[in-house]
Amino acid sequence: MSEEDFNEENIPASSWMKFTKVGDYIKGTFVEKSIKPASGDFKEQTVYKLVNCETMIDGSKQDESEFSVGVSSRYVIERLQHAKPGQRVGLKFEKSIPAKVKGHHDAKSIMPNLWGMDPDYKDPEEESFEE
Repeated sequence: MSEEDFNEENIPASSWMKFTKVGDYIKGTFVEKSIKPASGDFKEQTVYKLVNCETMIDGSKQDESEFSVGVSSRYVIERLQHAKPGQRVGLKFEKSIPAKVKGHHDAKSIMPNLWGMDPDYKDPEEESFEE
């Protein structure tokens, strides 16, 4: 059995998309969405689960193939409301907007994109009927 030490190299990568640099993006197959209630300083978020992802985080490509993306922007949520499970979805950090209130973080302008259906996507509910 390998050593089971608690250290940095044994911590798994986060499966949450975090847009840190302008130009960061995620492209993936939309699987499901859920609501994450507000907590502390964080607003309620709509969480989009994406699989088969291509991502650029902090200027470097990531290997993780499944991500959750938390969105609180009405603009983005309204544009993604018609996404269907199995559809390819993309979000890109376009620009940083200076905070209107001193001491608050700058806003991130995230541009959503909807593309066609992923031909490799298998709906888990449909698969269960085929057995």
